[in-house]
Amino acid sequence: MKKYDLIVGANGQDGRLLAEIYLKNNHNVVLVGRGKQEIINKSQIYIEQDLLKYENLKTVIDNYSIDTVYYFAAKHTTQKNFTQLDNEDVRVVNYEAPKWLLKQLCEKQNIRSFVYTSSKLVFNDKNGIFDQYCDRRRDNEYSKWKNEFEIFADTFKNDIERILILWLSNHDSIYRKKEFLLPRVVDLLAQVLADKKNINIEQFNLMNDWGDAREFMEIIYEFIQSDNRKGIFKQFLSNNDVCSLDKIISEILLYKSEYGEYLEKYDIKKNNIFFVNQKEFLRRPEITTRRVIWRLLKNQLTI
Repeated sequence: MKKYDLIVGANGQDGRLLAEIYLKNNHNVVLVGRGKQEIINKSQIYIEQDLLKYENLKTVIDNYSIDTVYYFAAKHTTQKNFTQLDNEDVRVVNYEAPKWLLKQLCEKQNIRSFVYTSSKLVFNDKNGIFDQYCDRRRDNEYSKWKNEFEIFADTFKNDIERILILWLSNHDSIYRKKEFLLPRVVDLLAQVLADKKNINIEQFNLMNDWGDAREFMEIIYEFIQSDNRKGIFKQFLSNNDVCSLDKIISEILLYKSEYGEYLEKYDIKKNNIFFVNQKEFLRRPEITTRRVIWRLLKNQLTI
């Protein structure tokens, strides 16, 4: 029986990017998304499925031999909007659905890897530092159920070849929706540089890291396809490049179209405050925060 990998959350940013990587590598994949098929290539198998009715995925399990699952689906938002989430929906999509899927596939004894993604929002930081030993957050339903799934997955170490739990730091692409900060900032910068509007960009007083989402997905794909180690693996995925957003905005407005040349000379990671001290299994991203923002901005300016 032909083997397939399964991407759950195929309409989201990460699912779209990983599907493109699978297409490039001519690798069999079943895509599960909540909405209608959009830009995902028609040569790939696409199944529309609302995960609030996750047991309907039984038809996928019965009809396809699944080798690896990437579970990207999540009910989430920005930290300040946690209270706007539907608590029951968050529990089902972030915990019950992946729990059921992992159990079902292990019972069939043909799954090799299960990848579950989360974010550093499941932790309370220690003076700006995040690692897997930080206290877990349970003050909101998103963090609570993401952490609960990790606890559940730990009990399956003898039933599956490999489980990969990932905490993805900020990572953006052209598919990121406007409720996230970076797409909004890039949109304003594009308007300023195109001289369409006289806009004063606010001061954010924010230090953070933003990785390139496509690079993140390439790293995950490479690990799953090439690494034969068995067990449960856990890692933050970050470019380890915390920068001042205000400083980057000022640089772009100063150098404008020549900002790319500026990056070639001065885009060096220095004085990072983001630190991860657990063992790393995946390679570290190389695209810096400045390059991520500039790539997104160039895309806006060419639309």
